[in-house]
Amino acid sequence: MTAYRMGAALFAVSLVATACAQMAPSGLMAMRDFDPLTADPVRLRAAVAAPAAIAPKPEGVRLDVVHARIGGADKISLSLALEAIPATADGLGRTPRARAGSALHLFRLPPKEIERLRAFRETVATRNGREPGAWAGNLTITAAGCLLSDRLPDGPLLLDTWIKTEQTPDYTPLIQGYDFRPDLAGKPAAEALGTCG
Repeated sequence: MTAYRMGAALFAVSLVATACAQMAPSGLMAMRDFDPLTADPVRLRAAVAAPAAIAPKPEGVRLDVVHARIGGADKISLSLALEAIPATADGLGRTPRARAGSALHLFRLPPKEIERLRAFRETVATRNGREPGAWAGNLTITAAGCLLSDRLPDGPLLLDTWIKTEQTPDYTPLIQGYDFRPDLAGKPAAEALGTCG
């Protein structure tokens, strides 16, 4: 078996909360037994709530899985594009609520990406079988956003993220209330994020 570390999504240019530094404690507890190499990919969901002036870019929400020897050698990786789904059509657990001024976006793996993940799992299983205990992994969900309007609201730009797996009855919070305005490094929003369409 591979020990996996969980990352999370940040809704801006090249922003990734690495490992568990930004994760909600309840999310850490709920995900401690999650293994992307054995969990049902059909039931995997991600949710992002970001300021309503921002929307996810098409194919901009990705699930990245890395498998490597402990210490970092012999690394293989897979990047999968998640697809947006309507919150009303999900049916897998209670949908999270977006805070005032934010919009909620839900995502899942489409069938073609599920097949790619299953093929990657077979490779990983072979590696694990040859050298049990020699491997570690990392799973990260990232989201790229774009502007729907010509400016962002004043004040903090708060981001909330959740994940849903077959082991969790509802969506589990990962990042809650993260202000990503400082990560824009003082650039105008249109320059940092780009406009949609």
